[in-house]
Amino acid sequence: MGEAAEVAGKLAAPLEKLITTISDGIGKVYEPRYIKKMADAEAYKIDKMAETMRKNWDMQIACNSDGTAVSMPEFEEFNQRMKSRVIFQELEKQKNIESVTGKAYSILESEKNVSDEPVDKDWTLRFFNSVEDISSEQMQEIWARILAGEVKKPGTISFRTLEILHSMTQQEAKLFEELCSHCMNTAGKYCVLHNEDYFKEFNIPFETILKLSEFGLVSLGTFLNVSVKLEVEPSVLARTEDYALVANVKKEEISKVNINMYPLTTSGVELLKIVGCHMPLDEFRAVSRKLKVIAQQATVKIYRIEEIDEDGKVAPDTSENLFEG
Repeated sequence: MGEAAEVAGKLAAPLEKLITTISDGIGKVYEPRYIKKMADAEAYKIDKMAETMRKNWDMQIACNSDGTAVSMPEFEEFNQRMKSRVIFQELEKQKNIESVTGKAYSILESEKNVSDEPVDKDWTLRFFNSVEDISSEQMQEIWARILAGEVKKPGTISFRTLEILHSMTQQEAKLFEELCSHCMNTAGKYCVLHNEDYFKEFNIPFETILKLSEFGLVSLGTFLNVSVKLEVEPSVLARTEDYALVANVKKEEISKVNINMYPLTTSGVELLKIVGCHMPLDEFRAVSRKLKVIAQQATVKIYRIEEIDEDGKVAPDTSENLFEG
């Protein structure tokens, strides 16, 4: 039995699967000796190169583009600097990887069950090739949530979304997190309400949406018009992860509501599910008032959400009405 399997076998299922996934990505799991072996291997390669160059001491050794040659003492110093650089870089990469995996470990400690489906090895390799360069703690938190989410349910985050996130700066990622606090789900679509007065009231810069559209997280080509059918039985017109706007109409007034919005792309939705969709209650009330203007025939109420199942079906807590219109 391999070392990773021995370690994993002693842990709960979510952590066991995480350990196996990490092993697939970097070959060793939480082992301090791993980085030493990597560094020793790189140093050995550099020493072999140096040995070859010493044996050919009479050849010109160029260390820069202008053809400047170095003497053997200079070369020895150059060799040591090169080894130090390689070791430093590998240490930094490993530190970043272990920081992300450690945070993912903490997330999964509270999970009881995960999918039995293994995480795709190509995805795992792509993930660890990306996180080795991530040193910002805030960005590491996001990457850790992505790893934990993929362990919990493989296929949650696509290759394309990994590439988009890897190309984003910490400031750009923060812009997306801020946008998520203005998002809602209506008719199964995650979106930002397209309403100029709403943008002004809650200081949502259009430049933010424009910027995130360049990353492929928001669809900006044309805003989307969604038609929601209202019926006698109360149904969810819009929701976040915390609140649901429930609407219904009289039997003779069954109708549709057309909502203009900027929808998130597939990658945007994948990242939103990692970041979370948590609009403040005051803002959700403001959105509800604007939707009420559109749905003139409807009676609308806001309730807290007790549960959202895997299919997105909402169970509202109807014991307390937070808004009525």
